[in-house]
Amino acid sequence: MTIHKKKSVQTLTFGSEFLALKAGVENIIKLRYHLGSMGVHVTQETQIYVDNNSVNINATNPTSMFNKKHIALCYHFVREHNANDVIGINKIDSKDNCFDPFTKGKNSKAHGKFLS
Repeated sequence: MTIHKKKSVQTLTFGSEFLALKAGVENIIKLRYHLGSMGVHVTQETQIYVDNNSVNINATNPTSMFNKKHIALCYHFVREHNANDVIGINKIDSKDNCFDPFTKGKNSKAHGKFLS
């Protein structure tokens, strides 16, 4: 029973991070379209930073095996835009992620260090 709960949490975390990545890619596509309609043509890929190693590997490595059917559309959508150089996905460590204190609990020492 405990093993099943652990797998559910891992899948949920991976799935929610991948859904967030897909939403980010959709927003980038919209912004690039609007900029293009105003005469600003973006030719370089837009960089996205993720802190989940599994998401990074599955989104960028063409040889990675994917077996999560419930988010397969998100997976293929992100991979397609990464392969076409619309986006570039990069791994960022938690210590360098300025949004981590807003998404993860920190003790008072770590929170104080972040504020300074």
